[in-house]
Amino acid sequence: MDAELAGEIIIRMDHISRDWSLKRESSCVDHFVHGTLSKDEYEDIEECFNDVLSKVDSCVSSLDDSVDSAIGGLESLTEALEQCR
Repeated sequence: MDAELAGEIIIRMDHISRDWSLKRESSCVDHFVHGTLSKDEYEDIEECFNDVLSKVDSCVSSLDDSVDSAIGGLESLTEALEQCR
């Protein structure tokens, strides 16, 4: 794997990690502090976050098999994370 490609993967993983953390924290605050999310809404959002996290693990594992597949997986994870609302 060349340095440019490795850098791209690292940047995408950093963005996904950052976004996942910020969105998850926001949903916790909305539910537990502000009370703007019901228990059911909060649980649905948490399930979505857990699903994305599971896909991150799969994507990282796929780096051993195919870099192109991993990059495609990272793109779909960014989109999937946007659906966690």
